[in-house]
Amino acid sequence: MRIFLRSFQILSVLTLSGVMATQAAVLNDGTTTDNLARLRNASGNDSAFTAATVTDGAITVSQSPQGFPFIPLRTAWYSTSQVPSDGEYSVSADFTPATDSDERRGGVIGWLDKTSATGIALHIRPAGFSSGVRLNTVNFLAETSNDNESLAQLFNLDGTAATPDNESAFMALPEEYDPSQPATFELSFAAPSDAEMADLADATAKVTARLLQSDGTEVRAIGRTIELLTTLPAPAPATHRVGYFAYWGSIFFGGDTIGSLDNLSVEGNFQDTPPNLLPTASLSTPSQDVVQRPPANFNLDIVAADEDGSVELVELILQETGEVLAELSEAPYTFTWADVPSGNYDLIARVTDNCGATADSEPLSLSVNIPPRVVITSPAANADFQLPATVALTANVSDLDGQITSLTWLSNGSDEIAKVDAAPFSFDWVNPPVGTHILTATVFDNLGASTDSRAITITVNEAPEPTEPTEPTEPTEPTEPAEPGEPTIPVLSISVTGGVVSISWPTDSGEFVLESSDDLVTWTAVAEQANPFEASPGTTSANRFYRLQPAN
Repeated sequence: MRIFLRSFQILSVLTLSGVMATQAAVLNDGTTTDNLARLRNASGNDSAFTAATVTDGAITVSQSPQGFPFIPLRTAWYSTSQVPSDGEYSVSADFTPATDSDERRGGVIGWLDKTSATGIALHIRPAGFSSGVRLNTVNFLAETSNDNESLAQLFNLDGTAATPDNESAFMALPEEYDPSQPATFELSFAAPSDAEMADLADATAKVTARLLQSDGTEVRAIGRTIELLTTLPAPAPATHRVGYFAYWGSIFFGGDTIGSLDNLSVEGNFQDTPPNLLPTASLSTPSQDVVQRPPANFNLDIVAADEDGSVELVELILQETGEVLAELSEAPYTFTWADVPSGNYDLIARVTDNCGATADSEPLSLSVNIPPRVVITSPAANADFQLPATVALTANVSDLDGQITSLTWLSNGSDEIAKVDAAPFSFDWVNPPVGTHILTATVFDNLGASTDSRAITITVNEAPEPTEPTEPTEPTEPTEPAEPGEPTIPVLSISVTGGVVSISWPTDSGEFVLESSDDLVTWTAVAEQANPFEASPGTTSANRFYRLQPAN
């Protein structure tokens, strides 16, 4: 904190209404940013952002070079601890540019309505062609860069529109100004006089702007005093704010350190800041419980809003570990989470508003997983079983990116036979119910995914009916063995091939003699008893007969 020769007492007198008495107070002494909220224009800044950090007792402000070239990102850091309770007050802040250059611009802002995002700022351009001190209307919601900072609704005391010259809204850079030392930028707001209202009937305040700096012995005003009227509506106490103002004022050079801000001070009637409504956030896509195969890519869309202010930051957070996957400072709040490995994930979106309040969305559950596999190997399809029976249930299971945790055997889709929690996940089904069973196996992996097997059908039949035992019969007397009878003579087979007669009979029919005859009266044993017997009929036309006779 820089110590000036002037000093402020801290406001300490409270009325019953909570409004502080008219005394000077330091709202921010440069040693913290905890009681400051940020408001900035988003018009055309791409991915650029402004930052405020405490350095050596002052707040160092900077603008990133990201998104270059970008429209200058005008930013107000306003107090969240005290707000004006009426429209008559003074606010001042110290600003020191990081170097003597045109890009490093800073000062103070008042008459700031955080809902309409409009205010009146006094700031300096410490060097260059456009050097000087300027009093401007700032519209953080303007859609074009020219409208972010303008002379809209600012008028000279005679009611004519303010102009960008050193006799109206601007002041030439005083010769005694030292850019290496802090200067105090002071804005005062008061009710217009009757004469001023006669010239500008809808005036809402008279604005007085001064630049002060120490010469080593005293703090004194340097340069001329700017006096203008404004028609900007007076903010209601619930939305009325005062604060620091700074920006990197170039589209030709990438962003850098702007300078330091210190001693945000007020004088007038101030009161405690009204309660801040929490912002809201929700993860709109993808849908809940979506599953992808690894490596997965999720396109995430976040809806964030703040009813009584603005969204400053949206963070995408992995709930289990607190890891921040993305920080998004500008709408639309989208992010692609790429190359996600196998696992189950719960994501939340955390939104921070311009008052520093945060809120989390409901968790969004995502899963990256290759489903497990299962094939029934026993029993065989269409197998029949008869009671009593034990049906062996076995299956092949696998999981490419994890482990199998359990397998459930089912009959007819819903009747649980058994749940098995350990490999090999088999089960002996003893005496299943009679009937037809459609068997399936459902396997679960360690990430909660499940897969059903193809169904097989088996049939279980009832046990056979028991037979009545028969009475034992009386034993019979043994019979005498019968006398052996005549042997059975086998049938001869005769075939003719190429003029040769072949006569054969079964070889296992016993011992027989082949006989021949010309007249069926006289039979003569054939000299050669080969089986089969082959004979050539010759040229004679006489008949010849053959027979088998038992051998004696």
